Amino acid sequence: MTSTTELFPSLAESVLAPILIGITTTERDTEVIGEVWDVAAFSVPVTSPVLKVLVGKASQPLKHSRRVITGVSVGGDYIKLAQLCDVRGDEPAAESRKRSRWMVGVRIAPDDVSRQLVGPDRTPIRVDVMGYQLQAGRVLEAQQLALFRHYVVAGFQALDPAAVVLGGQHDWRDDWWSTAQTNPQSSP
Repeated sequence: MTSTTELFPSLAESVLAPILIGITTTERDTEVIGEVWDVAAFSVPVTSPVLKVLVGKASQPLKHSRRVITGVSVGGDYIKLAQLCDVRGDEPAAESRKRSRWMVGVRIAPDDVSRQLVGPDRTPIRVDVMGYQLQAGRVLEAQQLALFRHYVVAGFQALDPAAVVLGGQHDWRDDWWSTAQTNPQSSP
């Protein structure tokens, strides 16, 4: 049988391509997905960029905390969402979400094709990049996105060593993080 990676090699490398994960079905699938999602978000290191903020009529530098924030999808098909946001002090998450660099959602894939791809007795979990910002043709904070995706897949593989993983980038190289620290606008 030909794999998805053999048919579409660029899908396995794209930080924007969907990931399809098949885990052994349990009664707690939705809870497990949420737990893996939250642990992956918490595991991405927080960075501290200094961004200009309008105070009155002048811009002033202000240190932010750039971190992954998770939440539930209200009225949508997704179980959980994750966004990389620039957080100012103790502000509410809703305010920080306005300064999102990217957003990713996770859901149980409802279609028969996804179920066939992951195999019988497996729950097909789909991870989708729902939004992102570009600068000079590159995805902003792509390293954090790649690391988050890697942690999500690694979490499911830790729970189910026989998990099936198809599609987009989910591997990780440590040199991507050093690139993020020296050139924050670069991408892996």
